[in-house]
Amino acid sequence: DVIATGTTDGRIFEWDVRKMLDPLFVLSGHEYAIRQLKFSPFERGRLASVSYDFTTR
Repeated sequence: DVIATGTTDGRIFEWDVRKMLDPLFVLSGHEYAIRQLKFSPFERGRLASVSYDFTTR
């Protein structure tokens, strides 16, 4: 199982809940804090993010 967390500097971390020592991925692309994250119910591994920089990725 995988979870995602967003940071105040616009980065997104994806974690394996069984091994929370190091993130699986670190994603960047937003200039401001992450406001919301949502995994797609239709495509495994697809993640949408919304930021206070007024972008969706």
